[in-house]
Amino acid sequence: MGADRLQLAASDEGDERVIALTGELDAATVPVLQSALDANQAHDGVLVLDLEGLDFVDSSGLGAIVECHRTRTEGGGTLALRSLSDRVATVLRYAGLDGHLTIRGAA
Repeated sequence: MGADRLQLAASDEGDERVIALTGELDAATVPVLQSALDANQAHDGVLVLDLEGLDFVDSSGLGAIVECHRTRTEGGGTLALRSLSDRVATVLRYAGLDGHLTIRGAA
């Protein structure tokens, strides 16, 4: 059910692994993201979530992002978010996460 509402595309940009999200990140689609994050957890470089195509994120989606950040940080890695839409940036700000996550620019 979730795979039709969230599409992911992974690519490498130098030493960074980029996962571009398109659609909605909520309780139904978190398992789709989690599978991709699990598959890329061993990547030594920076893991970047490109959120330009993300139309919606709820607390479940935020939880998955925070958990990935925690896991990467504990393992000595880095998670960065980039190309946030105004809507997603606002959700992160209201949740108080904008000061705790690495965020690169807006869409």
